[in-house]
Amino acid sequence: MKEQDRRVLLLAIGVCLFLAAVDQTIISTALPSILDQMGTIKDISLIMNSYLVASVTFGPIYGKLSDVFGRKNILIFAIFFFLLGTILAPFGNSPIELAGARFIQGIGGGGLFVLAFTIASDLAAPRNRGKIQGLFASVFGLASISGPLVGGFILEYFDWRWIFLFKIPFSIFSLLIVFIFLKQENSRKIETFNYLSISCLAVFLSSLVLLFSLSSESSLFTIKNNALAFINLFAIVVLFLSEKTSSNPLFNLKVRDNNIKFYLISSFFSGIVLLSISAFIQIYLQVALNYKPLYSGCFLISLTLGIICSTTVTGKLIAVSGRYKIFPLLGGGGLFLGCLLVVIFIRIESPHFTLLIFALFILGLGLGPQLSVVTAAIQNSAPKDKIGLITGTLTTTRQLGGIMGLCVLNLIFSQSLKYFSQDRTNFLIAQQGSKSISLNPLSTPNILEQSNLIIESYKIGTTCVFLFMATMAIIICILNFCVQEVVLREK
Repeated sequence: MKEQDRRVLLLAIGVCLFLAAVDQTIISTALPSILDQMGTIKDISLIMNSYLVASVTFGPIYGKLSDVFGRKNILIFAIFFFLLGTILAPFGNSPIELAGARFIQGIGGGGLFVLAFTIASDLAAPRNRGKIQGLFASVFGLASISGPLVGGFILEYFDWRWIFLFKIPFSIFSLLIVFIFLKQENSRKIETFNYLSISCLAVFLSSLVLLFSLSSESSLFTIKNNALAFINLFAIVVLFLSEKTSSNPLFNLKVRDNNIKFYLISSFFSGIVLLSISAFIQIYLQVALNYKPLYSGCFLISLTLGIICSTTVTGKLIAVSGRYKIFPLLGGGGLFLGCLLVVIFIRIESPHFTLLIFALFILGLGLGPQLSVVTAAIQNSAPKDKIGLITGTLTTTRQLGGIMGLCVLNLIFSQSLKYFSQDRTNFLIAQQGSKSISLNPLSTPNILEQSNLIIESYKIGTTCVFLFMATMAIIICILNFCVQEVVLREK
């Protein structure tokens, strides 16, 4: 492939990857406007999780299909479904219709995540993959900060339906470029395709995502949660038995490469940190410090710059030396230091916002190698005919880490708020006798005391969350230290 054609193809894939990554951040900004026209506050979970369930479920399936039927055919299939869901979403007149359109969109979005990194492995030698994957990792960071900004701008001047409509021309552009410039490999013939494993995997991941989502919103032991847990357990048992007896398994249960095992586990924990940082920083800045979404989103620019800097530098260094082990290890240390700096920012009496900007930049430096270097390293250890499968597994592992991590951290955060608020409320009631105290700062005359109580509650909750993530960073460092370095191939 000519160098110019390769760059145009990477641009198209990068655009499509950005649209898939930015979808969740834009929809979260537009939710109040959507619910104002249709639905209620109870429909938030339905609208948000429909895309996520489809994306996580079909991600690993795309990796397997691309190994069998070729990257081009499967990527066109993914872009088509993403485009179809994007076209249908603005015509939704109820939460169920919108959730259905977003589910179709998520079917394509899951493939875009997996295939973007898989095609990067086809277009470059292992030593040079770090550069391309560093570029794609920067796309994630850009999406995390541009989502609230773009969403806020659209809602300010247009209807919420334009958060979907503006993606249509970009999706069509990517579809045409892939169709024209990406060469189709010869399909690899197989005797059978394990449809039972695919079905069980879809049921397992869907029920798992819904179970964690519902458990964070209600009591754990409800009839609905118990039913989902039973379905989840049944699906994973059948999946394991199907994979063990299949002549063409969806997953290779006999993977003996320890590097792949260590990096997959490490990616699970880095997924927790990746999705949780921006979420809880936004909550703290907007709720505790009363920042507008547009202003609080600007703080995440430093996080993105850190990701871009680390992925760019490490990509060039790896291309020269072929060595990579030190970078994810140092990245884990950066995550630990960044989390501690955020805790210091929260706990000091008169925090200076340059400290938060510096902390987020350090966190970005730590996240970069976990995204680009780990992907290049794990693809280097995988057999050539299994690269799509391993990349799909890696992407799904990160997403599952983010989903489960957000649920666990949200539980920690909410429980911290609850217990601290109850203790402080009881203390204030004892001090003031019969005067009632409410956590709503507008419900009593004691506005100053109420506001201080809310701010301190969010400080405690956010501190607990980032201390937990600091622990995850230590685990990431240990796992990356256990890797046996294999110099990246030049071809």
